[in-house]
Amino acid sequence: MTGGTKFRPKDQWEINKNTHEALITEDEAEAILNMVGNQTTRARKSINRVYLLSGLLESPEGSKWHSDGDGSYRLGKGKRVNADAIEQAIMEKVITSLSANDMVDAILNHFHEIAKQRESKDTSKKFRSAIKEIDTKIEKLTGLLTETTAPEALLRTIEKLEIERKAVAEKLKIVEEESQSTAIYKNLTRGHVRTMLKTVIENLEYTENKESLKDALNALVDNVVLDPASLTASVTYRVGPQSGDKMASPRGFEPRSPP
Repeated sequence: MTGGTKFRPKDQWEINKNTHEALITEDEAEAILNMVGNQTTRARKSINRVYLLSGLLESPEGSKWHSDGDGSYRLGKGKRVNADAIEQAIMEKVITSLSANDMVDAILNHFHEIAKQRESKDTSKKFRSAIKEIDTKIEKLTGLLTETTAPEALLRTIEKLEIERKAVAEKLKIVEEESQSTAIYKNLTRGHVRTMLKTVIENLEYTENKESLKDALNALVDNVVLDPASLTASVTYRVGPQSGDKMASPRGFEPRSPP
């Protein structure tokens, strides 16, 4: 740690006994060293712990619950809840919700709506017409090069048109790539969505990388509202049923009093 005292492991020490009068007994020294070692271990675990619900967990009034660095989430300077307990409860709730029929239907409708909106705003025809018009202008100007005594001006105009054509062509490419995903969204079925969600659930259940798990939760969940009084929680998803189903306080969810 920067600016602090560093402790080497005991097995690396060189110990010379009886060099001066002992200020404390060996048993007292051993107790102090064990205490320091335990504190160092706890600090290291706190630093390395990934809080899955950081940024997602809030009170009904919109205040954020923050990780306190000691294995809990804390609301302001008040109530604390055990991080492991609430994270496990929320994960179980999310996994259960992803298997539900209303979630499948909501996701399917979401993608179908995206496809419908994209089709109504399809600009590919406009971009193709613009490219065709630019090509016609370039062709005419190129034909005039052999008839003019000052080709520089025509070449500059042709160069500008080429730059414009490239920009329009890039926009058309983006639209055409989007059109491919639009076709996929439009043809999605409940079976497709269930298969997709099954893969998501398996990743949530079996991944050991907490950072990846946190990223997955942030992609799925908009927020988790935890009431500090009743300790009931509701989960609102980015895509899916937006009623925010409430769940009861799970075992181990009990608050911890502030120190």
